This record gives sequence, C-alpha cells and structure tokens, in this order.
Amino acid sequence: MKTFAASLLLLIAVGCLCPKCVDAHVYAYTPNEGSGTVSVIDTETDLVVATIPVGSAPIREAITPDNTKLYVSNGGANTVSVIDLKQNKVIATVVVGQSPQEIAVTPDGREVIVCNRGSNSVSIIDVATDTVVGTVDIGCSPVAVRITADNRFAYIGTGLRTDVELCTEIAVIDVATHTLLQIITTGNVPGRLHLSRDGQRVYVANVLGASVSAVDIASQTVITNIPSGDWPRGMDDTLDGSRLFCTFVNSAAVGAIDETSNALIATIPTGTRPWSVLVTLDGAWAYVSNSRGTGNTLVIVDTTLLTVAKTLTIGNGSFWLASTPSGSKVYISNPPDGTLTAIDTLTQTVVATIKVGRDPWVVLAADVDVEPPPPPPPGPAITSVEPTTIVRGSTTAMTVQGSGFVSGCTASITPANRAPRVNSVQFGDANTLTLSVTANRSAPRRAWNLTIRNPDGQSATLPNAFTTQ
Repeated sequence: MKTFAASLLLLIAVGCLCPKCVDAHVYAYTPNEGSGTVSVIDTETDLVVATIPVGSAPIREAITPDNTKLYVSNGGANTVSVIDLKQNKVIATVVVGQSPQEIAVTPDGREVIVCNRGSNSVSIIDVATDTVVGTVDIGCSPVAVRITADNRFAYIGTGLRTDVELCTEIAVIDVATHTLLQIITTGNVPGRLHLSRDGQRVYVANVLGASVSAVDIASQTVITNIPSGDWPRGMDDTLDGSRLFCTFVNSAAVGAIDETSNALIATIPTGTRPWSVLVTLDGAWAYVSNSRGTGNTLVIVDTTLLTVAKTLTIGNGSFWLASTPSGSKVYISNPPDGTLTAIDTLTQTVVATIKVGRDPWVVLAADVDVEPPPPPPPGPAITSVEPTTIVRGSTTAMTVQGSGFVSGCTASITPANRAPRVNSVQFGDANTLTLSVTANRSAPRRAWNLTIRNPDGQSATLPNAFTTQ
C-alpha cells in the first residue's frame, strides 16, 4: 500500500535525477482583475519583480510555446494585451469581441483563440502581426477553449446564453480555415474542457448538468455522458492518462473517472466548494483548491488510493492552480486576499504567501529568458582640481575635472575636523564641476581629500586634492 511518506521518498529519488530540478529562469504570471495589471513573480525567490499595466479587468492569459509572448484577455476593455516577456512590457493591444474570457495559443504558436463571451464569437489573432485575422460566430456564450495538439480543432465550451437560458453545446472550429465545423450537444452549461493525454477525447464538464461528457475527436460525437456530482468544474488527469479528476463544486468533492471505461470510480470528499484541480507532474497527487469554508484549504489526494493524504491551509477564495515546468512548485491564486500561495511539492508545504494585485484569478508559470537590465552608468572619477591651494579665511571657486559626474551630485571634504566648507556645486557637464569652497581662518594648514557623490550613491575620492595655507 502506498503511503504519503513513501511517496515523498519516491519523489525525492526522482527529483535528484531530474535534469531540470531548478527553475533558474522561471516566472509566474497572474492577471489582477481588480487592479488592471499583471504581476510577475520570480519563482526562485517568490518575490514580485514586475507589475505590468494592461486593460480593464484582465481575467485570463496564455503564453506562446517559445515563452516570448503572454496574451491577456481584458474582460472589461474588450481587448487583449500582448506582453513581451523578455522586457515585461505591453507591445500591442488588440481589440476583440465583448467580454473576452478564456484564451489559448495554438500548439504551433501561430495563432491565439479568444472566447468573446458577450458577443457569442471567437476572435483569432495572428501571433506574428498581433492583429485579428478571423472571427467565428459560435451562437452561444463561449467561455472556454482547448486546441488539439495537431492544430486541427479548437473546442469551445459555452456558458449562459442569457441570465435564464442555458447553453447546452460545444463548438468545434477548424483552425486552418477559421470556420465553424460542428456543434455538439453535451449538457447544460458545458463550460469547462479537458483534452485527454492520448489526444483521442475531449472531456466536457456540464456545469449545470451534473455530468461529464466524453467526446470522441475522430468522429466528433459524444461517447457517453458520465453522471457526476453537482456542478462539475475543474479537470486534470494523470500523466499516463488513466484517470481524470473533476471537482464537484456543490458536492464538496472531487471525482475520479477511469478514462478507459469512461466511468466515475470514486467520489472523494474534499472541502467547501472545490474549484480547481491540478495533478502533479509525477502523477502521484491531485491538488484540489477549496474556495470557501473554514480554513480555506488545499487538499492533496493520493491518485492511486483515491483518498485525501494531506490538507494545507492557504488563502481565501482560492481559485486557480499552476505548476512550474519542473513541477517543483505549485501556485494558487487567492482573489479575495490579493495573494498567491506557493507550495513546495517535494515537502508538500506552504513556502510563501505573495502579495500581488486585487483579485488575481489565474496563474501561469514559464521558463523565460528575461532581458537583463542595462548596466548602471559608470561612477564618477576625479582627475584634478584647480586651484590646488586655497587661502584660509577666504571663499574660492574650485574647478573639478574628471568623468561620470551627474547633475545633482554633491561634494564633501575630509577629514571633517575644521575642514573647509562646500557652499555649492555647479554642474557643468559630465567632466566638469565648479565648487564654492570656504576655508575658515581656524582651518589647519594641511592637505584635504575631496569626494564627489552622484545621486545614485556612486562616489569617487581624490586624496590630498588641495591644501590650505
């Protein structure tokens, strides 16, 4: 029998042999719906390293396969922001349909498919030009999209046609021709989709239909409707494609579906309103986020025993889960708190709570080569001063020659005991300064050091720069 401790040991053994155990350049990205921004988190330090302004109410995101661009759907602006991930800045804003929701990049990286919930359509964006090259009328409130690995079909999940009328079908789009290929009836509000690992089926969570439909991709027909708990929603499956896990929000449970027989084989109690599920990369654990209830928890389910192995306390209203590419960490968004929770998957412990913007909904993590920041400007250097002797009891205009001087720099004279006083610093250019220096009659006859300090803190000192007589 597999125990939690034994599986931890197995994970340690596998992790030590993993060629990518350290996410050296991995960043997590979360759009903050209430702030109109995207937070960028360094997954090594779990610190926010950039905050990128986008459009109103950003709610979903997708990254290109080469990890160079992030597309963010702005539900309140009817636009998609395009972010250059090397520079962490928006390089284009694309106007799409009303209330864009889920978004996906085709596996070949050529196009982006955007679900426009408010206009019952799908926009297709060309990645090379960041322009809309196609619009497909779906007919019923598109909210979810999954694209087959061969780039042939895009499956579109749907929500509510109106406040009282339910969508009951998914749409199939021919990606090459940008046309609606087929409508497949599944169940009430087929709002969440998942592609099987072998690419043969798409699973559809009929949110208000208490069922999960298995759709055959070859024939574009429903194989079966699998009875589920109330309000099936988040889905993910094991790496070998043997078991599909689906959260049953109103049943406070997660279901396990055998993908060979397409039958529900277990219902595992989790906690109040389990929203999302993520299966770890080794396939051993299913992480289930409970969005409400006492403690606001994450439940870790043993995917073999189909039992709860551990429960962690996380943030309020947890929504989305994402893994780093190596699987070393999982991030969970907590919209009411404006935070992300970071979990170390080796120790199955919370290692950080990261403050981001208001209402972070989804999270993505990717290995990105960020453009290094420009080198700091060279610091100042002093080559000479003139005059090199000043008279005690007088004020002297002193010219300082050197390099790297910046407007706003300051000057000081040491040692401090009865040192001449710098009254002002006049910036000429990067190579020349003019100082007004007063030496009191009580100043000793000796040599003095001169220091120039730029506003950024860089400084230079010329020892024995001048003397007082």
